[in-house]
Amino acid sequence: HTAWSIPQRLPTAGNNPQGDTYLLPHVDGNGTVWTPITNFADKSTLTSILLDNSTDGGVSWNSVSTVVHNVVAPPLTYPNTNFRDGIEDTFAVGPTKVNGSYPLYVAWEDYSIGFGNLILSASFDGGKSWSAPIQINDNANAAIDAVQPNLTTAADGTVLVAFYDRRLACPTGPEAVAAGLGLDPNKPAGATNYCINASLQAYSAS
Repeated sequence: HTAWSIPQRLPTAGNNPQGDTYLLPHVDGNGTVWTPITNFADKSTLTSILLDNSTDGGVSWNSVSTVVHNVVAPPLTYPNTNFRDGIEDTFAVGPTKVNGSYPLYVAWEDYSIGFGNLILSASFDGGKSWSAPIQINDNANAAIDAVQPNLTTAADGTVLVAFYDRRLACPTGPEAVAAGLGLDPNKPAGATNYCINASLQAYSAS
């Protein structure tokens, strides 16, 4: 491959440039490179998710929009366990155009109620505007954590969000033994908002 280009600072739409992290670059069918930027306010748990793009293969970059402002980020370590938080948000680009543009999808963690929920928004006009956010996890009890969403799109445009959640109580009896819960010094069989499961939620491209 050719030599790597000289690193450059991406535009941050007037936000604090010292708090930018979590670049997740994707390329759409036109060759446009897109990446969200997670901007942490100085000495704060509030974050904003910004969107940049490049139409010349990364030579120059443009600030496109702010996906969402003032998201309450989760703590570094979740209650009950030593399970650590990962990346605040996730990003995907659809494989086929919707209303003339390749759809863009962003999901993020929201801790505004003191427990982790996962939120999803989409753009169908090149990132200029974003759909009303919807909650991905559907746990009946609000006092349950859902964490670390991971977005992708299938060949037919289906949007898939994989995530960890604690909506199911820890197993008991033989299932708890098989799961190795006896090795946990807290003996969590039957505990709520403790054991971690993997979930998958699907949406249409639109």
